[in-house]
Amino acid sequence: MKKDEKKENTVTLLIVCEDVKRIIEIPDTWKITYGRLHGGDSRAGGFGDGNVLRIYESKEKQRAIFTNVLSFIDLSIKVKKLVTKKEEEITIKTKSGAKKRERQHEERQDIQEEWVDEYSNAKVPF
Repeated sequence: MKKDEKKENTVTLLIVCEDVKRIIEIPDTWKITYGRLHGGDSRAGGFGDGNVLRIYESKEKQRAIFTNVLSFIDLSIKVKKLVTKKEEEITIKTKSGAKKRERQHEERQDIQEEWVDEYSNAKVPF
């Protein structure tokens, strides 16, 4: 990079579609919109009835459109989710003798909850 060139800041987005997940990197000056293919109109779109994510470099210059988008997130946003781990152990012991039979039943349950980073395993290929 030349001395007088300015490094462009970027935003990395995870886009979750109905059939695939994508990670894209765009300049932080670009605009994104999310919604129906035809805006507020109730017409069915040619690409399905799902939502779309549009990416614009400027008002007149659309750079991309992703269809059937369920959600998206800027991966610089830290999101945590609560994960519950449950372990169960059941032990049954039986003792038999000449005239009596004894049975012992034990149950143990261990429940642990932990907050973990939601997108920490998203491998960014850039």
